[in-house]
Amino acid sequence: MAKHFVIDPASGEQVSLCELADRHGINVSTIRNRHWLGMRGWELVKACRSWREWNGPELAFLDKHYPAGMPIEVIAEHVGHSTIAVMRRADIRNLKRPKNFTEQSVKRFEEIRGRRLEDIAREYQQRRLSRNELARDIGVGHESLKERLPPELWQSWPHYTVGRQLAAEQRRA
Repeated sequence: MAKHFVIDPASGEQVSLCELADRHGINVSTIRNRHWLGMRGWELVKACRSWREWNGPELAFLDKHYPAGMPIEVIAEHVGHSTIAVMRRADIRNLKRPKNFTEQSVKRFEEIRGRRLEDIAREYQQRRLSRNELARDIGVGHESLKERLPPELWQSWPHYTVGRQLAAEQRRA
């Protein structure tokens, strides 16, 4: 296979596509595809706005910290991807959370707030915030939260939350 050489936009040096990919932390296949499409200069190495490829250090961080139970939001902030991208990439790489991850998340949330989960849930309920917002703030799934709250509290939660009120007001406007 013939080596293709391009000018590195950062240094101005002539380098191979493989070396350019290594220098900028991008997959070689992405660089090759962009080169084949006629992209040159910064177009070869710039990241897309809505999607950005994962590089080696980001994947290493994900591989180390996702199974250890680090909160997804912290991982996402560190690697510069969205929380959904982190969860999808972890799923692709078959990474699993620890078995007691939900308990750890709830315990950490209670320590930060300085109260029991039930009391925090009642506060969310009074403020007319949704159960999904509480689950997201804790870092657990909707069903995991349901298992940890008393059934009477879960059933008494208002269906007309702040988010639904705002949506209704926008529809009226």
